[in-house]
Amino acid sequence: MFDSGVCGTLFRQRHFPPGHVVVLFVGLSILYLLVILQMFQTTSKHSIEINRLVREQIQREYRPEKVTNTTPETLPEEAHGGPTQTVSKSTLAPTKVPYYDVTPPNLAKITTLTQDLELLLSEPVINPHNFNYVHNPDDVCKKQKAKLLIVTPSAPANVKKRTQVRKIIHKLLNGTSLYKDVVHLFFLGSPNGRCTSQNASQIIEKEVKKYNDIVQEDFLEFYGNIRYKAVSMLKWASTFCYNASYVLRIDDDVTANLSQAIASLRTFGCYHEDFILGKALEGCKPMRKRHVKYFISKEEYPHSLYPTFALGGLLGYPLSTVRLLYEASLRVKPIWLDDVYITGICRTKLNISLFTQKEFVFDHINDGSLVPLS
Repeated sequence: MFDSGVCGTLFRQRHFPPGHVVVLFVGLSILYLLVILQMFQTTSKHSIEINRLVREQIQREYRPEKVTNTTPETLPEEAHGGPTQTVSKSTLAPTKVPYYDVTPPNLAKITTLTQDLELLLSEPVINPHNFNYVHNPDDVCKKQKAKLLIVTPSAPANVKKRTQVRKIIHKLLNGTSLYKDVVHLFFLGSPNGRCTSQNASQIIEKEVKKYNDIVQEDFLEFYGNIRYKAVSMLKWASTFCYNASYVLRIDDDVTANLSQAIASLRTFGCYHEDFILGKALEGCKPMRKRHVKYFISKEEYPHSLYPTFALGGLLGYPLSTVRLLYEASLRVKPIWLDDVYITGICRTKLNISLFTQKEFVFDHINDGSLVPLS
C-alpha cells in the first residue's frame, strides 16, 4: 500500500525543493505515457502483421500451388492419418474453371420416384456441393457415347498409382470391343502441404494435357475431406455423364478383377433397377477413441451402430442410383466417413438395396498395381 507520509519524509531528508518534486513527477509521468504509447504501437503493428499472414494463409489454402523444374518421381505418396490438416505454402495457382451451374436431367425420367423418395427430395439442401472445377473434361462422355463410367478417387500426390491404373484400364479397354463405350476418370481435390509437394499442380496439369482423364475440384485434399471427393464423383456422373447406364468406382490402391466386376454389374442391372454392388459390412460400431484413424465423435454421429454399408474400394451401381445418392447427399446430415455416409446413411434413406458380390471383393495394396485382368 502506498504511504504518502513516508514518501514525503524521504524527500525532505534529501532536501528536494517542492518545485523540483513536481517537475520530477511530471517528467516520470510523461516518460511512462511514452513507454505505454510505444508498446501500443508495437502491438498494433504485430496485430496488423498477424492479420496479414492469416489472410495470406487462408488464400493459400484455396489456391493450389504451381512451380517448375520438377518430375513426378519427386512426389510423395498420400499420407492417411485421420481428419487433420496442415496448410501448405503456395505460390501460383492454376486458373480455375468457373463453377458449373448445370442441372442434371429430371430424376423422374431415369428412375421410379416413390412417395418416400419424393418426400426426401422435397427437403431443403443443407450440404451444397458448389466447389469450382480446376480441371473438368466435361464432354468426354458425350464424345465417347459412354455407357459405363469408371471413376477412381486419387490424391494429387499419387502420380505413380495413376500411371499404373491407366495401364490396367488401357489394357481393359483395348482388349475387346465389349468396352468401347467405357470412360475412365480420376477425381482429385486440390493439393495442400500434407499430402503433396509444391510441384503437384504443375504435374497434374501435365497429366491433364496428356491424358485428359482428371476431374479436379478446389476443395483441399486431406483425409477429413474424403466425403467431398465421394460426392464429387456422384455429382459429375449425374451432371456430365447422365446418358451412361452404370458407374463403377475403384480406388487407386486396391487389387481387383475389373472385367469380372463389370460383367457382374451389367448382368445384375438386367434384373434390378436401383442397387449397390460391393463388399457389405454390417454391425460396425463407431470408433470413439481420438487417436484411431476412423474416429468419429458422438456429436457428429450419436448412434451406437452404423447402418450396413459397403467398402468404397470397389463399388458398382446404375446411373439412376448414383443420381439418387447425390441428391440425398445434399439433404442428409453428413458425417466425414464417406463409405458409411454414402452407401450406409444415404442409401438407407433412399431404401436402396446393397448386395455383396464375389466379383466385388478386393484387397488393399501398397504399390498401386492391380491384378492382371482376365
